[in-house]
Amino acid sequence: MARKRATHQEVALEVVCNIGRAVAAEIDLPSLLELIYRETGRVMDTDCFTIGLYDPLEDGLRFDIIYDRGERLPAMFLRRAEGWGLAGRVFESRTPLLFSDLAETGVPPEGIPVGEVPRSWLGVPLIARERAIGVMSVQSYEPSAFGPADQHLLEAIASQAAVALENLFLRREHERRIAELSALNEIGRAIITTARLEDILEAIYRETSRVMDTSNLYVALYHPEEEKVTFDYFMEDGQRVEKSPLYLRDGGLTVHIVQTRRPILLGEDLERELAEMGIRLVGRPARSYLGVPMLSGDRVIGVIAVQSPDRPRAYDRRHLDLLSNIANLAAVAIENARLFQERERRITELSILNEIGRAVSSTLELDQLLEVIHQQVQRLFDTTNFYIATYEEGTDEWTLAFQIERGKRLPPTTHKVRAGLTGYIIRNRKPLLLRNLQENLAFKKEQGIPPLGEQALSWLGVPLLAADKVVGVMAIQSYEQENLYDEEDLALFSTIAGQVAVALQNARLFRDLEASRTKLEARLIQLGALQEMGRTISGTLEMDTVLDAVLEAVTTTIGFSYAVVSLVDEEAGEVRAVRGIGVSPEQIA
Repeated sequence: MARKRATHQEVALEVVCNIGRAVAAEIDLPSLLELIYRETGRVMDTDCFTIGLYDPLEDGLRFDIIYDRGERLPAMFLRRAEGWGLAGRVFESRTPLLFSDLAETGVPPEGIPVGEVPRSWLGVPLIARERAIGVMSVQSYEPSAFGPADQHLLEAIASQAAVALENLFLRREHERRIAELSALNEIGRAIITTARLEDILEAIYRETSRVMDTSNLYVALYHPEEEKVTFDYFMEDGQRVEKSPLYLRDGGLTVHIVQTRRPILLGEDLERELAEMGIRLVGRPARSYLGVPMLSGDRVIGVIAVQSPDRPRAYDRRHLDLLSNIANLAAVAIENARLFQERERRITELSILNEIGRAVSSTLELDQLLEVIHQQVQRLFDTTNFYIATYEEGTDEWTLAFQIERGKRLPPTTHKVRAGLTGYIIRNRKPLLLRNLQENLAFKKEQGIPPLGEQALSWLGVPLLAADKVVGVMAIQSYEQENLYDEEDLALFSTIAGQVAVALQNARLFRDLEASRTKLEARLIQLGALQEMGRTISGTLEMDTVLDAVLEAVTTTIGFSYAVVSLVDEEAGEVRAVRGIGVSPEQIA
């Protein structure tokens, strides 16, 4: 018996030493908890075993390891405010609790929130540096399964376990702080090394991924003049995806953050928490959500958010503080990028207007001019589907003079003035922006416009006005993407259209001038031929010479290739061809 007791003590000492050696080991939390469970099981019954670690930010115990009848159960979290049972009593009192038979002591079932109510229960605090960091417990469905000796042994194990856990926490906290500072430094560096918005968004995602789960992350930018939010960077399940804009009237978490300028941290039941806050759910549900505003002075630039579709409490106050710091840096970088983009856009816009102006002065041939306009417009817009329609006031038709459809040039076509969206713009002399297919179809139905060709998902068209006259329409469209154009695009497109209209009007005036000049030259030739005929006739009495002069004048002024002069012979009662030009003598005879 003494030998058996000595052997048990030796195993217990070995268990304590093994856990103590974990202090210096490079080991992660799940592995350390499994080690503690496995080693404890060598000296006492651990069929029912838990370790709860205290989370000061959430004020509760996080049970990352739970065994019931030898089966590993999912992790769970118990908040102090919601009742955290016997484990919470051990944590608060920092003293062990031993129950030989819970059925006799009358402890209510809520005192054991994990699994069934056992008969025996033993719990000891995990104390490191005179601070309680958690609770370790064993339990049994048999009465009197544990005694004072088991309590002392579990306290010894807990003492070493607490040191190992505290060391792990300190190491993890140190690594976390290094990663956070590095992430903030890299995002800060992106501010001064790039002015491209896409590069900045990539840096935000890349560096944030180093310090938290970003498999579902988005960066949304706010456009106050349009009261909408665009999702310029959206990761969903680790894949970059496109998302449609969200208008303030649509509501949702992102809109709420923009309007309140305050962060939101949710981690239990997102749908229930949103209902309690009076916020409408937009998009797919999530178990955890963290979103923070990007602020530049007193203005909201946008929102950075991360979410987890299946993990509750995936983010905590530390994540919130870190993401807020990232958002502060990102706001500066994005604001600078926006200013740079606007400057570049203005430079490009002025360059385009200048090039179109140069084209006007260098060529007045319509087809060549339209080609130049297309080349310049595609510097700012996707012109895979683009056209310029021409129109002359007072007529009942417009012509697709230049048309690119799915990247291919199509021949010109003519349509009635009431046909399509182009006809609407010509008649109403105002631009038209249709953001999606629903708007497109609804507008056509409202205006009684029959569909013309394939229906666009995004459509933008502006009138070409010159000297207060509609000379045509310029339009772009997309068959693949909705919400491709906005009011800013409409304003820019209209500015370009003003220059295009002048160019078209000048080309048209030049065409009309050339036609008038050609007619005048033809008339002068005719007059010259008649004058020459008159001089010839007045200077000779030779019949053949007179007839030749008449024939020359007729073919020159009227433009015939041949002519014949016939004389009437009254005595013979017949008409005889006597002279011709462009015909053989036999044909005259």
